[in-house]
Amino acid sequence: MKNKVTINVLTSPFSTPNSSAFIFPLKMNKLQLEESNIHINYFSKINSQITNADIIFIDSKFFRNKWDEKNINRTLSEFEYLKKNKSKLVYSDISDSSGVMHFKMLDHVDYYMKNQIFKNKNYYMDKLYGMRLYSHYFYENLNVKDQDPIWSLPLTSKVNLKKILLGWNSCFNNYGFFGNYQQFLQKKIQLDFLLFNPLRHRSDFDNRKKEVQIRFGSSNYRNSVGFFRKMVGKKLKRFSTNSNKINRISYFNELKNTKLILSPFGFGEINYKDFEVFITGGALMKPSMDHMITWPNLYTKETVVFHDWDFKDIDMKIEYFLDNSKILKVIAENGQENYFTFLNNKRLFVDYFLKIVQKII
Repeated sequence: MKNKVTINVLTSPFSTPNSSAFIFPLKMNKLQLEESNIHINYFSKINSQITNADIIFIDSKFFRNKWDEKNINRTLSEFEYLKKNKSKLVYSDISDSSGVMHFKMLDHVDYYMKNQIFKNKNYYMDKLYGMRLYSHYFYENLNVKDQDPIWSLPLTSKVNLKKILLGWNSCFNNYGFFGNYQQFLQKKIQLDFLLFNPLRHRSDFDNRKKEVQIRFGSSNYRNSVGFFRKMVGKKLKRFSTNSNKINRISYFNELKNTKLILSPFGFGEINYKDFEVFITGGALMKPSMDHMITWPNLYTKETVVFHDWDFKDIDMKIEYFLDNSKILKVIAENGQENYFTFLNNKRLFVDYFLKIVQKII
């Protein structure tokens, strides 16, 4: 940037994994950003100093419990206060899904930045069952219904579609074995030198003893949201005799010893498990993600095994790739290499962030 750009970030630092992933790359690349004339300050509460900025990024988790009828007027007035010095206001929706959006503040912000968005933004103008495109698909095509149905609130103005901006997804965090401890320490003492990327696990893919891992939670979801997980568990029982929760050490050891690991959609398309698989070097299998875009794009046919949403091809694909282990090995290696390239090449994030800043200002 030719001129200095001051950015203030309103966040509850390291309070959730998503909040951690939102600020992790900003802190990890602090020196490179400052060399590019980007200066970032962090605030955990609203005060008079926060409005002295060219851009204010708002971590959506900061206002996570402030959108009910009791608090909404105060919340919206705080948004107006943040704009009093003509700062560009960017609401950073760091939720897991490309579908769920917090549209109540759209008229009060300049941009709505999201970790992953629909490839066709017009879907945001539709009323979606379960607030997600895939839950709507199950509702319409497989008659999957929720006990207490909820629908997304559709946008009514195409003008606001132009405010939707693609941010960065939650891959920028430490999801390795020690990642939980790192986040706990950061939440307590917030020292940047404690931030570090996960270590890459390398092992002989051909000697991995377990062929398929199907281990994930399927409870605590509404039917339409958790349907992927329930159906995968039912259809693929013959590939996995035990899907119960195990301790963290056993879990990571199992990942390191497995060739193909399934990670269905949950509350969103992208799961932390995706990154655990890339770290430990297995091949990741997920439902098709053709409906969305995200950055960095870790999800291509060269890096992930995909199956259709109707599950008709999932058995065939598992059998094919297990019979063709050399092809599966290449996918696993591509996935891990691509993931660590984005984590370790600081220039990639810095250049992407500069493009976002240039668009905003």
